[in-house]
This record gives sequence, C-alpha cells and structure tokens, in this order.
Amino acid sequence: MNFALYTVAWFVVEDVLWFVLNPCYGIRRYTVADIPWHASKPWFGGTFVYNWVVLFCWALAAGLQLAYCNSLRILRDMCIAGFYVLVLVLCSAANPTTYNSPVVSNSGCYL
Repeated sequence: MNFALYTVAWFVVEDVLWFVLNPCYGIRRYTVADIPWHASKPWFGGTFVYNWVVLFCWALAAGLQLAYCNSLRILRDMCIAGFYVLVLVLCSAANPTTYNSPVVSNSGCYL
C-alpha cells in the first residue's frame, strides 16, 4: 500500500514541479489557458482536481497510520514533500523574469 501511495504522490509532485521548474512556464503560467494538454481536465484551486484527490488520500493515510500504527512517517514525508514544493513555487513566483514565453500548439508540442 505504501508503494502505491508514494508512487502516485511522486507523479503529482513531479507534474507540478515540471511546470514550476520549467523555464518556459513557472508557477505564473500554471493555468488552464497556458497548458492546453491539461485544459480538458477538471481544475480546482489553481491545479488539477486529481492533485487535490491525491493530497486528500495522503492526509487520510497519514491519519489512519497515526490512529492504527501510532506512526507519523507518512505525515512526515508528506510535510517534507510539501515543504520542497512550497519553496520551489515561492522561488518561481519571486523570479518571474527568468521564465520565457513558449509557443505551444493545441497538441502540447513546441513549434
């Protein structure tokens, strides 16, 4: 179960950070309008609903682990990952001039 939880969380963190660290995007361009290949997916709170579902599952798993195993391991790992994502998002927001404007087609391929 832990393997599946961490694998799914990795894909969410990796997907968000791909945009945050990509010099053609940054956090300011992490929007439906700027990401046409993700525009058909439902968005909520500035990101895909899928990301919120995974965050909820992580929090639920952390609560269950604490209640039944008296362990904070999943919560600790979730906080560490969240800290790194938050720091990188803040760095991206603080340095918008380091990002370029890409030309992206509707298929998501660079022209």
